[in-house]
Amino acid sequence: MKLRKSLAALLTLLLAFPWGTGAVYLNADGMGQALIYPYYTTQATNGSAYNTLFSIVNHAADAKALRVRFREARNSRSVAEFNVFLGPHDAWTAGVIPTASGSRLVTHDTSCTAPRASASDGITFSSASYTGAASDGNGDGLDRTREGWIEVIEMATLVGGSATAVTHDNSFQGSRLPFDCSAVQVPEGPTLAIGAPTGGISGTITLINVANGMDFSMNAEALAELSKRSLYRIASDAYPDFNSAEIDPISIVVANGFIYRSAWNRPVDAVSATLMRKSWAGEFVVDQATRSNTDFVTTFPTRSFYTEPTQIPPFVAASGHCTPDIYSFAGEPVAMSVFNREERGGGTGGTSLPLPPVSNFRCAASTVFGLYLGTGALPTPLTKNSLVLGSDNQAFASGNLGSSGENGWLVLSSNSGLALTSRTESVRTDISSGNIVFGPHAFAGLPVVGFTVRTFQNGVLSCGSALCQGNYGGAFALKYTRAVGTP
Repeated sequence: MKLRKSLAALLTLLLAFPWGTGAVYLNADGMGQALIYPYYTTQATNGSAYNTLFSIVNHAADAKALRVRFREARNSRSVAEFNVFLGPHDAWTAGVIPTASGSRLVTHDTSCTAPRASASDGITFSSASYTGAASDGNGDGLDRTREGWIEVIEMATLVGGSATAVTHDNSFQGSRLPFDCSAVQVPEGPTLAIGAPTGGISGTITLINVANGMDFSMNAEALAELSKRSLYRIASDAYPDFNSAEIDPISIVVANGFIYRSAWNRPVDAVSATLMRKSWAGEFVVDQATRSNTDFVTTFPTRSFYTEPTQIPPFVAASGHCTPDIYSFAGEPVAMSVFNREERGGGTGGTSLPLPPVSNFRCAASTVFGLYLGTGALPTPLTKNSLVLGSDNQAFASGNLGSSGENGWLVLSSNSGLALTSRTESVRTDISSGNIVFGPHAFAGLPVVGFTVRTFQNGVLSCGSALCQGNYGGAFALKYTRAVGTP
């Protein structure tokens, strides 16, 4: 009887959606058709610049065509994008390094890319997407390319000769090179044999500051079942992105005892729904004895789709046009609560923070804020760059922990009152009873990903007869709550 009910419920769900059976969801197992790396940086702190190292792994037995796109932090404008072709079970690694004015990608990996990227042929990040006629008022310098976030979208699988061309030939004179990268680089597109994307990619990222002894590593967020149709384009084409027509505008979110299968007007709304969080929280350490510091990194991967050219819910602030004040987090209304390790609250929340040196940066798509210890007034003006990552895109100017102490945790909660609301043909299933209810869903909060980084700085230590560095660091994914209801 239970099996019949389950099958009937499944059939009802499938018939409810005219777009098919696919639905995008955030894969807790870390593999999918698209990856979101919440942050990259080549900013400097204590006189030394970070490098960002990242990987893409193809866990599947088919060859894949991927779009890799770097978006700068202030407004998610593309600063570098190219195609990567992975053979079955292949992996690709690269690094982002600082230049005199911005950032540059380099790689020693032999997997095929278009355009060609290698140790001698890197890809220099560009300001073309936010200068001239494309200006967004947030600055036109290459310094904007020093930090941001990364998106990877599986556009298609490769079949036949195209798959063979990008597959490594492990028997060819021991070279282990792909058979023929030129087949996907020139003319790169019209002659390729392609199929629908199948998923199964994952990624990791490392922010490393060699001189300071800092290494922060984390996994990329994975979106599964993004599309069942090919999204392939040549590298010079800005398509695809998270609002591409091939993405079915349906999402699945499991929260608070329900399975929410939601229908949307736009594909990007389905992506945003999988990332909608009412609150995000993390631990902090600002221990004076170890000269510790903590930075919080928060990225809104789909923000630009809700702020340009005008603001629409769930965001309040229009990109490049927000008016940051002492009550906002990256231009968005939030409440902040701080707790120490003995359960006591403290701190000043977001209500007594001075504006950062450049106020527009407060409305960035990828933001960082650090923490100060003490109950007195914060220094004015604040240091432009955060203490751990050297970011100049600060969501808050910085957080004064007040009387909460050197160690604890804090939570930020969106309180704008806005929501991302799905179409009426959406359905939700009660996990315990199996009951199905039709009707729209209201996702409160913001589409957000992020992490904290914290340091323990012991300086130079005596290691027997030698000297060694005593600086350490770690990265930790943020914790979230969801609030999904009916409008």
